[in-house]
Amino acid sequence: MNCDKLTDKQRKIVDYAGRDDVSTFAVAGSGKTSVLVCSYLKLLELMSSDIEESVSRILVITFTDDAATEIRKRIREVLIEKYKYIGPLNYISTIHSFANEILKRFSIELGINPEYTVGEDYLIAEIMDNAYKEARDRLSPEEIELLDDYLSVIDIGRRSLKSVVFTIYWKMKSSGWTRELTISHLNELKNKIKGNGNEESIVESFIKIFSNFHDIVEKRKRLSGVLSYDDILYYANQLLEKEEIREFFRKKFEYVIVDEYQDTSTLQQEIIDKISRRGRRIFAGDYFQSIYEWRDATPVSTMEFIRRNNFKILIMDENFRSVPSIIDFINKLFSNLFKMNIKEIDYIGIRPTEKELDGAGVFIINVMGSSIEEMRRDEAEKISNIILNIVSKLEIRDRDGELRKINYGDIAILFRKRSGMATYAKALQKKGIRYSFIERGSFFESEEISTIINMLICLRDNTWRDIHNGNAFEVLKFAYDISMEEFIRGSGEIIKKFLRDMEILSSKKDGRKDLLILEFLRLTEYDIKVLKRPDGLQRYLNIYKLIDMAREKEEDGIIGLGRFLDVLMDMKENEDISSIPLFDPMDNSVRLMTIHSSKGLEFPVVFIADLFSKLNYRTGNVIFDRETGIFIDIEDLADTNIIKKIKERMKERDFRENIRVLYVAFTRAKQYLFIGHPETLNEKETFSRLIEDALGREFLMPYIERCNGLISGNEILPKDEKIIDFNIYKIDKFPPDPIFLSVSDIKNYYFCPVYFEKYKLRISNQGEFGTSFHEFMEGVDFLNPPEGVFGDILENILNTNLGSMIIKNKESLKREYPFHIRYRDVIIRGRMDLLIPEEGIIIDYKTGEENEGDKIQMLLYSYAYKKIFGRIPDKCIIYYTKRNEIKEFKFIENDLNYLEEILNKMINSIKYGNFQKNYEKCERCQIRDFCGDLEKQN
Repeated sequence: MNCDKLTDKQRKIVDYAGRDDVSTFAVAGSGKTSVLVCSYLKLLELMSSDIEESVSRILVITFTDDAATEIRKRIREVLIEKYKYIGPLNYISTIHSFANEILKRFSIELGINPEYTVGEDYLIAEIMDNAYKEARDRLSPEEIELLDDYLSVIDIGRRSLKSVVFTIYWKMKSSGWTRELTISHLNELKNKIKGNGNEESIVESFIKIFSNFHDIVEKRKRLSGVLSYDDILYYANQLLEKEEIREFFRKKFEYVIVDEYQDTSTLQQEIIDKISRRGRRIFAGDYFQSIYEWRDATPVSTMEFIRRNNFKILIMDENFRSVPSIIDFINKLFSNLFKMNIKEIDYIGIRPTEKELDGAGVFIINVMGSSIEEMRRDEAEKISNIILNIVSKLEIRDRDGELRKINYGDIAILFRKRSGMATYAKALQKKGIRYSFIERGSFFESEEISTIINMLICLRDNTWRDIHNGNAFEVLKFAYDISMEEFIRGSGEIIKKFLRDMEILSSKKDGRKDLLILEFLRLTEYDIKVLKRPDGLQRYLNIYKLIDMAREKEEDGIIGLGRFLDVLMDMKENEDISSIPLFDPMDNSVRLMTIHSSKGLEFPVVFIADLFSKLNYRTGNVIFDRETGIFIDIEDLADTNIIKKIKERMKERDFRENIRVLYVAFTRAKQYLFIGHPETLNEKETFSRLIEDALGREFLMPYIERCNGLISGNEILPKDEKIIDFNIYKIDKFPPDPIFLSVSDIKNYYFCPVYFEKYKLRISNQGEFGTSFHEFMEGVDFLNPPEGVFGDILENILNTNLGSMIIKNKESLKREYPFHIRYRDVIIRGRMDLLIPEEGIIIDYKTGEENEGDKIQMLLYSYAYKKIFGRIPDKCIIYYTKRNEIKEFKFIENDLNYLEEILNKMINSIKYGNFQKNYEKCERCQIRDFCGDLEKQN
């Protein structure tokens, strides 16, 4: 990078670096990353220490893993070029990764197990469920009845109370509120509900159950070392309340650079403020592109913080992306929208630097129809016609300044929600236009990354010799292309090669993880296999992105395989905000994506579709307001005047965010921008209404007339021309025939189809204790139990009737009995802990608490038993080790028919991508808040 080529405005920011606190307001396409890299070099020059020491004293914080990877790559390139430095860059990271470093270093100060992990959803849910039951048991019957009566209007009695408790707990964590502050806000509810004589008792009873629940959950999380992702930020901020820890980091880092500062939450701002020195900070961002307020980002408070702390505010208003005619339209639209709707900040006009391109600019599609669906169909048809009439005909300017014809890969269609995409995809398909869905958060769910992770898990757990192990099966299936016949038979040349390869890899698992993955690829040629597929380049790049990640994670030394997998799990947990859409840049297809997914990207041709749908607003009974605290909106209990004012303020925030979302969409376009606008505006709160109110119908008419020519010039494909194949990358993670499902997959689907679809965590299947106990039971001598915790549990089992049954049948007993059965196009795989085939008895032991999925699991085992042995088992037994209790199930033919109904629904959901939320399970689901966030985004 040549920092001498910066513009005067960019150079001014670099000149101020290190002299004062600087806040850079960088409009879309202004070259912000280049300025931050040059500022980083300037800070290195200001320090007199050697390069390795200087690098370790600059902290760079971003908010996505991909942004961290990009800026780390750019900084590494200039460090190699200027200083020949190839050492570690440990302090360029996301805010979550940095908070994790704080907690890892000082966790003992809070009584947290230093070996903590970010727990699976079911582990966190189990802790919270048990804590709630215990907290509820501490209430008197009168208190429970009082709360149930008043909260039942939210849902149904007891479930509603639990839902409110859970919601307040998670919001407390994400907001950074202490226990005391939260209870103080709850106490204020006494003044926010109608006076009916019971308000004080209601609030006091609620505070009692919440405080008991909070204390139990916190204690169990700290002792077990099972934390949620919100816990990491929350506890890191708590640690920084201590002066000596705060000073440790302030002394450690001479300078702090923060990218995308507008997307920080109040909690994240507190962390950054506590570890940074005054006069040594560079914050960069764009208020206009803050589109995560629904996920606790606080764009207004970030601006207030910058002003309150006397940052030097510098503007980067030059745009190096879009042609002037698009910029002029954007400036006209958003200057009016800001004047009309956003009072706290003046709109900053964008200055174009690109040359105009003949024929390029803004086009408005006149959309007809009397309903949303009719308008979608009309708009989709017209977009398809326009695409056919511009591809290979109109020109765009490439990065090198050369002109070339438009192809499909230059085009993106952006949507506020995913719900309308199918209509547009259908229209494109009908016209023979190649397209692809691009989504966030698909990296760790992709087949190729999951396959490599499963290989690493086999090595970590030393389970690769058992080919019926779920992780080994996934590797055989995808990397070795094993046939079902050979897999079920359990022998053959492919299995022999797999075992030889894994023996080699096992000898190398304690070394560098990037080399371990590369050796796996050398042995299997898996990367070459995926490269040959239609979407192969994207998958190939994904594999080598994982290798780069492995290399970066071990820059300062080799970490254990278990720890490396924990790091990947942490990254997956936060993938919805840490990944950008991954797609093959060479793939010649039109991209369909949400506006949120497009942030940070640019395209020569952009269509913004479905602007006539309603704007997004948050809903819910439990209301959190940053200024005034907690409110519970319940009929006959809440003060409706207060609730109305709070909801109006929240709606105003959401309305402002909708405008910023529109800004992000418009600024993705480089040379051609198409937007749809209805002939008749029927709805009030839509993007289309905002645009027409801001500009007027008369102003829009020339753009509509300009577009009509592109629509009417539709060309028909020649009869002998074949329809071009199209890709839907989203559904590639499920092979069309057959579908492979584990018992856990089916349990998750039974719990909630959306949970199954969004959160199949492949990295780890159960807690460490449970895994170790199952390994112990697989090899232990039942007649001579060893000493220790596991031996004590086995003694408890042997002292029951179940134990007598096990001893009696020890010769015919099957341990860890694997099965693979077929139902329709599905292969169901699983493993029974203990099986007595002749007696028709299946035994399973659980180290956790009982949950409703246990029964469906035993029903699945019964179904498998019947498929294998031709009859329904006599009984299924679960032994709960914690309670030393036994539960028996006996199923009949109707039960098996019910299971097939569940499987049929699941197969259809997978094949057609239709996953319906089970709302009754929401309050028991630890990912409820994030799932709700996805709904708002959708």
